[in-house]
Amino acid sequence: MKTTFKRIYIYHLFANYGLDKMITGGYVKTIEGSYHLEFRNKKRERMVSKKYSSLQSLKRSYPKIIKALLDIENYKKRVYENDSSIVACFAPKLVAYTSTFKDIKSAIDFVKEVRSFVSDEENASKILSVCLLDESGSVVRIKKVSQFLDELEKISLPSSSMFYFRGHSSYLYKMEPGIYRKPDLINNEDVIYNELLVRCPGDFAHTASTFEILVKMQHYSLPTRLLDITTNPLIALYFACSSYKTDSYDGEVKILNIPTDEVKYFDSDAVTVISNIAKQKRTFSTACLDTENDKLIHFMDDIKREKSYFVNRIKKATLTSVVCVKPKLNNARIIRQDGAFLIFGMKSDKSKPAAIPSKYQLENGTRFFIDKNSKESILAQLEKIGINEATIYPEIDKVSTYVSNRYGKPVDLRDEQDEVIENHKKDSGSSI
Repeated sequence: MKTTFKRIYIYHLFANYGLDKMITGGYVKTIEGSYHLEFRNKKRERMVSKKYSSLQSLKRSYPKIIKALLDIENYKKRVYENDSSIVACFAPKLVAYTSTFKDIKSAIDFVKEVRSFVSDEENASKILSVCLLDESGSVVRIKKVSQFLDELEKISLPSSSMFYFRGHSSYLYKMEPGIYRKPDLINNEDVIYNELLVRCPGDFAHTASTFEILVKMQHYSLPTRLLDITTNPLIALYFACSSYKTDSYDGEVKILNIPTDEVKYFDSDAVTVISNIAKQKRTFSTACLDTENDKLIHFMDDIKREKSYFVNRIKKATLTSVVCVKPKLNNARIIRQDGAFLIFGMKSDKSKPAAIPSKYQLENGTRFFIDKNSKESILAQLEKIGINEATIYPEIDKVSTYVSNRYGKPVDLRDEQDEVIENHKKDSGSSI
């Protein structure tokens, strides 16, 4: 079922800081187009709610709300004619933002939660602002495989395009390659690349290009500028659910609509150019293309080691692009997963990744969230149609784990010991 709400709670972003037990904040967009800002306490009770006509006005109001919530003097008890009373936050020139509290002590506890929310992470307000500006489209919450397939049927696909999918265990994850997830990684990309080649030369003896090397590095979980995608939506759905035992959030299946004439093969010149960014120093930038310099010469040398015929002319548009690549089907995992890759160029310098073209996104902005409480049952449904850990990861260690989990039963050593003692007693008794 499709809903048009948008709700993002800040504790998702701050879970690593323990703030999931504190106050949470976010916003809801209604069907009518208005916005509601809300905060909830650790019991998930809504403590603040206010309606706004636009997202901009909501964002402007946020600092005032925080200031009002932090002032205990704003929390007052009001008694009505029927002798009922409430304790709430009545800030000057502001509408009562909070729900009622049973007494002043409860209000004070709530103020402490607000203070923890603001002070425990100095970037809290900045991150909240980013969160509030999330302009994602409608959300479809998936609870069954059949529902997922039905929803996909509703999406129109131009004859000149092809769908690609990626599964995320959390809807908060970005479509971003591993090398860009930590500053230290991208700042040392060339070192990481060369270190693995130096330490494991035999594993790369038969790789013909930088792209193939990156694919192999990606296979062994080294952060690269590649992002795995698949042409099979059920594979993506599996990945969105596979870590359900440790997941705290809804998953998501990302869908890209990529024109077929923009999909490149592994030996494309554009793929070669972008791949070789991985070998360049952190100071490499698009400005290096403007004049002949040592950085450009080094870059061209790396490319010509693969393609001696390459002309000394590179377009900035190529360096700053994200390209969908079909790899060689010489890897069992790629074959089983119907795999392909997005290879990310850079922005003006190496520190930031190029952006995925907006035209690759679904026109209506629909997002497919995988209900966190349904992930285990979805995996069971996928199992029935032959999609499981053993079929997705054909390596023997993965298949062994799958078989062990499916057919093996954990042994409790205490039970085993009791069984031995019991058998000994029986044996002793029969011999008397």
